[in-house]
Amino acid sequence: MIQRLLTTAATVALALTVAVLTPASAAPVLHQIASGFNQPLAISFSADGRQFVVEQGGRIVELLGNGSQRNFMTVPKIVVGGEKGLLNLAFPKDFATTRRFYVYCTSADANGRLQVEIRRYLTIAGGTQLGDPNQGRSCSPIQSISKTTTAAGWLSVPMDICISGLATAARATTPPTTLKTSARC
Repeated sequence: MIQRLLTTAATVALALTVAVLTPASAAPVLHQIASGFNQPLAISFSADGRQFVVEQGGRIVELLGNGSQRNFMTVPKIVVGGEKGLLNLAFPKDFATTRRFYVYCTSADANGRLQVEIRRYLTIAGGTQLGDPNQGRSCSPIQSISKTTTAAGWLSVPMDICISGLATAARATTPPTTLKTSARC
């Protein structure tokens, strides 16, 4: 269902829009801020105000203003299809100093079983402010999933020191009894 809605929205608009409520009419007014995305799933903001679009296929795009954009990073080794892939992105409040950020994605373990995981990445040292796909570290697989399981979820901040279970880090549509994981990153 979610995938159908996302595909329909991407096909009809092929653009990321922002709704702004005007005080006079209280009706939403849509302003296109960027376009050209392939299966955009989320928009995230870093503490310093930068905007990022998450694409299901693994690409993270930074919006630079005036409709321009750059590839911030492509997340490697993810499994894509249906409601699987790169699902979300989060920045802790100390991102500017630690260079850390987190992604929520589906991947395959060493035996080829699908899993949902949270990974910590760093930006490239030296001031480029781009993500480094070679600096990824799995905080912990959250859960092994079957090929038919829905893996959609949500990753959010605060994550000052660690990610502790799904109560503070992610929400998934699978039964909560199987989602008891804590991870230190």
